[in-house]
Amino acid sequence: PYRTQERAYKTDGVILFSDILTPLPGMNVEFDIDERRGPVVEPYRTQERVDTMTKMDPEEACPFVGSVLRDLRKAVGNEATVLGFVGLPYTLATYLVEGQTSREYLEIKKMGLSEPKLLHQMLQTLADNIGEYACYQIENGAQVIQVFD
Repeated sequence: PYRTQERAYKTDGVILFSDILTPLPGMNVEFDIDERRGPVVEPYRTQERVDTMTKMDPEEACPFVGSVLRDLRKAVGNEATVLGFVGLPYTLATYLVEGQTSREYLEIKKMGLSEPKLLHQMLQTLADNIGEYACYQIENGAQVIQVFD
């Protein structure tokens, strides 16, 4: 009785899945996508470089995210949950410090040992911005935020 044939194939949730790096340009962090290497960032390993990171305005940096979430919420009504999506600070920091994907994460480990205050500053900036980005998604229709870490 719980599962009727009508309910059996309906969607429980819809997600706006985007790359975890999507909000970075809004923080003044530019990157390229290399066909073979994936995301490539000029590494953030100095105080001067980390100081260039800025506070993000999600509406200005990623207006398409708000638009898509509003459209999804309107389309599914109360029939399905709308999920947003963010990458968490440490995962994002690994891209910034390593400069690309990594298996060993040597540079971020070195930074954590030799420059812990610098790494903490970067993580705090990322955390503040990702928090704003998650709130922006909720304000625009996301009912749940999926985090990638």
